[in-house]
Amino acid sequence: YGPLQPRNNGALSGKFIEFDQGEFIASAKVNGMSTSAWVYAPKICTDGATCKLHVAYHGCVQSYEKIGDKFVKNTEYNRWADANNMIIL
Repeated sequence: YGPLQPRNNGALSGKFIEFDQGEFIASAKVNGMSTSAWVYAPKICTDGATCKLHVAYHGCVQSYEKIGDKFVKNTEYNRWADANNMIIL
C-alpha cells in the first residue's frame, strides 16, 4: 500500500454493506463459507475516489454466524481504511 496515514480514531466516515457472496462461490455452505459477506467502504470511496481493496480473512470460528458483527466492526481494519482510502472485504 505504500506509506500509511495514521488510523482514524474518531467516528468512521463510511458504511458497512452486507451482500450475498453465494453468487461468487459455488456451494458456499458446503465449502465452509457463509453466503453472506461484508464490505466496509469509506465515504471517499463511495463518493467515487479510486480506492484500494484489502481482503480481511477471519478464522474458522469467527464467522458472522458464530460471533455476529464483532469481526466486521471491531477489528480496526476499518479505522485504517478510513484514513487510507481502502475498501475492506
